[in-house]
Amino acid sequence: MQQHPSAEGFFEVLQGTTPLLRTIRNTYRPCRRPREECPEDRPILLARDGAGELDRAIELLHSDAKNGMEYMIARQGEEQAHRTHQLVLAGTG
Repeated sequence: MQQHPSAEGFFEVLQGTTPLLRTIRNTYRPCRRPREECPEDRPILLARDGAGELDRAIELLHSDAKNGMEYMIARQGEEQAHRTHQLVLAGTG
């Protein structure tokens, strides 16, 4: 995400974050129940909190890449519509 925005770059981020999101969420969810049952168990608390932080960070990265990709698609659509309009004007003039 630190590189110049490109469809390929956004796609690579999306491809990389999708399995990470699944993995982290599958780690985070099981940590919640033992935390409720053993509220004084610090290792469980740390594992759950760490998984929650990772989940949020990867989710934000994934969302940013998805939004960037959608913006690029919309911008290209507008540019194409503008070019088409210019061609129509040139053909009728």
